[in-house]
Amino acid sequence: MKIAAFAISSFIASAAGTLYGYNFGSVSAVRFTALAALGLIGFAYIGGITMVSGAVIAGLMSTEALVPHALDKWFGIKGTWALLFAGVSLIVTLIANPDGIAGANHRRKKAKRAARAAKAAPAIAVNAAPDTPGPETAPTPEEVAR
Repeated sequence: MKIAAFAISSFIASAAGTLYGYNFGSVSAVRFTALAALGLIGFAYIGGITMVSGAVIAGLMSTEALVPHALDKWFGIKGTWALLFAGVSLIVTLIANPDGIAGANHRRKKAKRAARAAKAAPAIAVNAAPDTPGPETAPTPEEVAR
């Protein structure tokens, strides 16, 4: 299982590297600074580092991805303004949702399921047959011995 996970992640990393090189025309160590790495970690935290769906959200929000492209196309917000938006998003996520966006969505869905189950439980109890033996109608050992 570990080897399969390593192989899949290696394939994804190589595809990402290939697309990165294609996008910028060349790849050099100068492009990978400490601040760029911190930015990627920040995007991963915003998405939610505990869930796979968080990685998808982080990928959509990262530099040169869908969300910055949409901000540029629809609102004319370019480059550093998109990074400022990401920084503000990181601060809001740290305060409101320590698990990230994906963790908050997971908690919300879990609470909805629990509320639906609690709502359905009284209906099940009312519809139960009254003559089914329960702890209050079970015979005592003396009754069984007779």
